[in-house]
Amino acid sequence: MKKEILEVELNNFIKRTVTSLIFGVILIFIIYLGFIPYFLFIILLIILGLNEFYNLSKKIGFYNYKFFGISFSIMISVLFFINNSEFGFFYNLSKNLIIFPTILTIFLISLFSFSILFAKKHTDDGLIFFKEIYIKISTTLLGIFYVGFLLNHLILIRQMPVFGKNFVFSLFFCVWAMDIFAYLFGIKFGRHKISKISPKKSVEGAIAGFIFAILTSFILHNYIFHTNFGIKNSIIIGILIGIFGQIGDLFESMIKRSANEKDSGKILPGHGGILDRFDSIIFVAPIFYYFTLIFIN
Repeated sequence: MKKEILEVELNNFIKRTVTSLIFGVILIFIIYLGFIPYFLFIILLIILGLNEFYNLSKKIGFYNYKFFGISFSIMISVLFFINNSEFGFFYNLSKNLIIFPTILTIFLISLFSFSILFAKKHTDDGLIFFKEIYIKISTTLLGIFYVGFLLNHLILIRQMPVFGKNFVFSLFFCVWAMDIFAYLFGIKFGRHKISKISPKKSVEGAIAGFIFAILTSFILHNYIFHTNFGIKNSIIIGILIGIFGQIGDLFESMIKRSANEKDSGKILPGHGGILDRFDSIIFVAPIFYYFTLIFIN
């Protein structure tokens, strides 16, 4: 019995390692290229991630308007992408905050109108009618914010002047270091469960992940990428990644657990879905961006 379990664990480890190496190389190459390839890659991640989120929500009982959610999230990607001086006219519009409110208004009116006209439960009970619409609209908007808005900050980070590329690299490397060492220390020393949401995660693993996120951030910003963070800010951003990256992991675990699913999807062998791989990034990308925007640039 133990031998069979070990074989399964070994096969999973090999599968995870191969997937990580292939996906990691592709991701690093795309981050290096930037611009159109990077933009299209982020859109692909958002489409796949939102599809997973809406499917999980549906299994929980929270129906949604997947088409609207994905469409508006792609619009956010485009708006963030043209927030670049190379786009001239469109850049000026986005800087003057003309495009976003216009598109947001059109989208919300369209979503509300569609939800009323095509609601399935046409009964005399107004409460049932409203409840259906409320759940669908709320779930759709949550998906847009959780995946579409938060993850799209990877586009804004990459477009930051001078250090944009290195900022994205440092963000991913810090999260990867946090995940790897939290996993390794959790297996070896984990004794105290951190939450019922994710029984396999331990306090010991979380502490290790937190420490290595800080160490990685400090080393990358000061000795490898030589960004303008400095010692103090590199430690602070490492602390933020170490905290909110793991909260992002727990949040995604809560969604999967509520849907009675082990993984968010099956697109990445040995890892699961896009949300399984980017759950931490989703939470820390906007934090990294606004911290850098306010305190660094």
